[in-house]
Amino acid sequence: MSLFSQSNPIQVTTKMSSHQQQQQQRRRRRTPVYCDQLSSWLLLAVFAVSAVLLCCCVTTAQAQPQTPPTKSQVSDEALDKALSDKRYLMRQLKCALGEVPCDPVGKRLKESLAPFVLRGACPQCTATEMNQIKKTLAHLQRNFPQEWNKLVQTYAG
Repeated sequence: MSLFSQSNPIQVTTKMSSHQQQQQQRRRRRTPVYCDQLSSWLLLAVFAVSAVLLCCCVTTAQAQPQTPPTKSQVSDEALDKALSDKRYLMRQLKCALGEVPCDPVGKRLKESLAPFVLRGACPQCTATEMNQIKKTLAHLQRNFPQEWNKLVQTYAG
């Protein structure tokens, strides 16, 4: 029996150079499995970015007024609803006192109405608005006495 007639050839293992390893990695990156994994990650990233952009666009669109701002009349029902919402009232009171940022309603109250109303004069207010203001002030005096005192000190003093 000779050495060359064996059925199992001897396998020679050699270390690959870094260049060969890079080539093998490039070949592996072209395989369908790797491409599927990569495309799913890309798809997920594109979806996430799209979702964030969509949320930003919707938020921006809602924040911008759709029509030019005009002096709005508040119905008695809307006023009653606002007066029954303690959290909303506290937000507006804190806005008027400068403790939190103001929403559009709070800005109007703070900048134009509060100084006049608390001094007993509101030249730009209609008779209906004056009645609503009196109702609101009475509600604040009864239900939020500490905040009312702060408002009086801030604006009427």
